[in-house]
Amino acid sequence: MSRAHAEHVSSGDLDAEAAAWNDGPDGEWGSRLGRLWRGWPRAATSELPPLRARTATRANFAAFGELVAESEDGELYDATAGGIDASLDLSQGPPRLYLMRLDGPRELSVSMITRHQRVTQCLGALGEEKDFYLVVHQPGDEPSVGGLNAFRVPPRHFVKLHAGTWHAGPLWTRDEHRTFVNLELADTNITDHDCVDLVAGSIPLLVDAAAS
Repeated sequence: MSRAHAEHVSSGDLDAEAAAWNDGPDGEWGSRLGRLWRGWPRAATSELPPLRARTATRANFAAFGELVAESEDGELYDATAGGIDASLDLSQGPPRLYLMRLDGPRELSVSMITRHQRVTQCLGALGEEKDFYLVVHQPGDEPSVGGLNAFRVPPRHFVKLHAGTWHAGPLWTRDEHRTFVNLELADTNITDHDCVDLVAGSIPLLVDAAAS
């Protein structure tokens, strides 16, 4: 069912997703998805400016998660604001660490965002010079277009998202597949995957043409 779930979400077919998980769209899970998908106020993209992407740093990404860079072997754990590590919460179920292959290009724009409330998801690209883009919104039950932020995650870094951080991505422009290290829970894509369609269309990202 996890593959079916991914297909429904990627295609925007939340009616099929609702019917699949809990006795049709009138079940508890189906009703929840229906409220998120159909009942959310969506803005017209013609009224919205593009999102300008910033290169993520430990400081500017702090409201959404933590940026983690490579460190020397033997360096001690430090997840403070000025540290180098991520503070993880994997206590709500068996963790799942896997390699996720995605095909590009993946359009630098956003229309739908998702969240996982029970885990601090971690995501990073394999490869010495592989950067990517991520759109994020602080945790909360009422995400808005005005709260969206776009970031470029530089090479040799990964991001940890706070539990409940809304996100879209990873995104990149080159016609190539990329492999990502993904850390979440074993059932994240089945039981902890809320989606919201924020706009009727999509909002483009403004990025440095030399990147990705």
